[in-house]
Amino acid sequence: MPVQFIRDPHQVGEAISGSDLKPTIIHYWNPAMGDESPFLSMFHDADEQIGSQVSLYVVESGFINPPHSTDELPLTALYDNGKEKQTAPFHPDLVQDLINQAV
Repeated sequence: MPVQFIRDPHQVGEAISGSDLKPTIIHYWNPAMGDESPFLSMFHDADEQIGSQVSLYVVESGFINPPHSTDELPLTALYDNGKEKQTAPFHPDLVQDLINQAV
């Protein structure tokens, strides 16, 4: 499944619930920081390589799932079985490590 984009905060909960079926990575991005995240190409590459094993989402609304706050944006989180397993701050190597850990 290709990278999915979320703008409605209610869809974030649905995406996290879907991690019961397979690991889910959600990249939280605030459009006020720029039109799109500089990590978008990394997520498209991950989709080509592991998209059948992992669900990939980009939240483009400035929303971040609690207990995190908007002060932590941008942030990438790995969810498994409905729970947050690990997060990575805005650093390419750390985000790539998180993607690698998902499989």
